[in-house]
Amino acid sequence: MPACHRFLAASLFLAACSNSSSADGGGGFALTLLGNADVVLHPGDQRTLQVVLSEDQAGPVVGASVRFDVQGGEPAGAVLDMQAAQTDDSGVATVRFTAGKSGQRLKVVASASTFGVPPVAFSFNVIPLRRLLQILATPTTSVSADGASATVAAGLSSSTALKVREVDQDIGNAIAGDAISFTLPPVAKASWSESSTRTASAQTGSGGEAQVLLLSTQSAEGPWLVTAQSAAGGAAVDFSVTVQPAAACTSSQQCSPGQTCVGGHCVDGGGDCTSGCGNGTTPDASGVWLTKHTYSIYEALPPALRTAFDLIKYVDQGLLGKLAIPGLPKPVQQWLNKLVSSILRQYLPDWLQQVVHIADDVVTVLSDFRAEGSMRLTKGADLAHLKGTEVWTSLVFYWLPLCNGDIGGPAYPPPDCARIDVATTDSDNPGEIGQCKGQSLLPISVQAMPFTAGVVAKGPNNGAPFVLEVDQRQVSVKMGKVILALIDQLISYVSPYRCIDEITDCKAGPGNCPLIDCYGLGQDADKLIGGIGTTVEGICDAVVTGAGQGATQALTGPWPINTELLDFSGHAGLSGSADGPACDSGTNCAVQLGNDSYDPDLHSANDAAKTNRDGYWSGDYFFKLVHKLPGAWEAKRPQ
Repeated sequence: MPACHRFLAASLFLAACSNSSSADGGGGFALTLLGNADVVLHPGDQRTLQVVLSEDQAGPVVGASVRFDVQGGEPAGAVLDMQAAQTDDSGVATVRFTAGKSGQRLKVVASASTFGVPPVAFSFNVIPLRRLLQILATPTTSVSADGASATVAAGLSSSTALKVREVDQDIGNAIAGDAISFTLPPVAKASWSESSTRTASAQTGSGGEAQVLLLSTQSAEGPWLVTAQSAAGGAAVDFSVTVQPAAACTSSQQCSPGQTCVGGHCVDGGGDCTSGCGNGTTPDASGVWLTKHTYSIYEALPPALRTAFDLIKYVDQGLLGKLAIPGLPKPVQQWLNKLVSSILRQYLPDWLQQVVHIADDVVTVLSDFRAEGSMRLTKGADLAHLKGTEVWTSLVFYWLPLCNGDIGGPAYPPPDCARIDVATTDSDNPGEIGQCKGQSLLPISVQAMPFTAGVVAKGPNNGAPFVLEVDQRQVSVKMGKVILALIDQLISYVSPYRCIDEITDCKAGPGNCPLIDCYGLGQDADKLIGGIGTTVEGICDAVVTGAGQGATQALTGPWPINTELLDFSGHAGLSGSADGPACDSGTNCAVQLGNDSYDPDLHSANDAAKTNRDGYWSGDYFFKLVHKLPGAWEAKRPQ
């Protein structure tokens, strides 16, 4: 596209980045709010406030003093960390605002009177925090439309997860670190896994979720109500629990959706015994296991991120001369493709074109989220009842271009030459995973919560073979930081730069903007309209730098509710037998969970193979969607 059109697009992009008002002075200066102008806060909440000062045809004003004042009434605890802030290299002045008591309606007014611009203001409505507690559905919990009540079908001598989510009723953000109490009625014979009293307490995680495990006895009982409520107040929610024997069955077809016929009873999970089921002794699954997990999470990506990928795809198609605009005659389409391709190739360096191709592949790279780690199972009351802990040492992705065309063989599992490992804080040598602008990039923090599991006879007459049935479990992963670390690694493979911030660090002058030749763009614009070259270059530099910073902040900042939590359950068959130190008892130690075909089965076009895969996960990954997202896994004893 012509330089003037690029200038227009950049200007529109810059305007879109400011979701607020601006004030234009008579001397060619403008003061603009960054972010929302109208904000709802709770007492004590903090908010970063930013304004940008710019000069017509010159770009950002650096080193200018901007004053911030609280107006509109008695502050009553509302404070700013400073009253005057200096603009940075992007012309941005930043302060931190802390809200006071509720019921306030205040304004924070930013002014730069030296430059003759009218002031601009942020408006704040400070209201009390209103907690909303809602029950979350599980395979055994059916929730009402308003989330305030649910019915729970618990089996005899089983553990059943009761789960809730707490959010800010006005803003919708998850409330983390809040204590939720779950109270059993006096009539209940069931108990809590972590408490000997009638009340169990659980703390909400980063996604606002909390859960407790209800342990039922061998007696049928109920229905009776379990009440859950925040210790800080708010409305309670009620679980109506009924403990009853599991439905009898001879095949999985006789069970409810999401259940399997195991040991003559319907249980949650997939798989069925079709052959080789005979009598046997419960194997010992205790001890250490090396684990491999695969999760299909393409549909769990944030809609905004998928939109960004679509935009990148259009750029990639433009570079390749493969744009397809409906309704254009073929000769016009061919001419337009050549024109767009030549312009993009002129202004984007070769390595950046490769980055665009990578970005177009990111959706494919992120379609599967893999993890490897180490799991420890310990015996509970007997070999059939286990407690588990796990650490994930590496997050694994695959990018086929790393193989230089050597990608023969099956698609799953992908070839080792395409493997990319993102280290976690639990890796053998965590250290740093790289550097960006001289700063160390730290490994990803992954927190796998403890869980419970049981060894269940899978065949008739409670005989072998056996499966490990894993109860509801959770793993906390900051997915935004994972994606950022992955993209940074891909950038380092194909360019002399190591991260998004480096390739978007733009300054005035030739060769000072790695991502786009802003200087050349300005020179071309100057040829079209004399005197605007410096302005175009300045805007281009500011937009590219701001876009890079915005992408990094968006990925590393808080994500929407539940986007940092994997919540799942499943099972895996136990096979093999060994004696000695492999397990705690030293006899009849199982040596494998699941099987080596877990990855191909998960991606199989054969619905039966996919549904009945051994090494089965099912649950919610990062986003609560209408349907469950599939996973698969296997585990082996260390050699």
